[in-house]
Amino acid sequence: MVAFQVIGSLILILGGLVLVLKLLKKYVPAMAAPRDLSVIEQLHLGDRCRLMVVKIRGEELLLGVTKESISILEKLGK
Repeated sequence: MVAFQVIGSLILILGGLVLVLKLLKKYVPAMAAPRDLSVIEQLHLGDRCRLMVVKIRGEELLLGVTKESISILEKLGK
């Protein structure tokens, strides 16, 4: 009998969590909205150095990233 109470409680808790997540996605637009920034590709060149292609607001940029700085190397075509 106790096992049925435990299973029932777990089902109620999981159902409540699913409901809360759905409500958050509906009423908190930042959680569901697409982002204006995305990393298209990256190439690791060494210790904390890499080349990255990022897309921001429809424009693609080639970035050089080191442990000290981030530099725009090239503006790429769409």
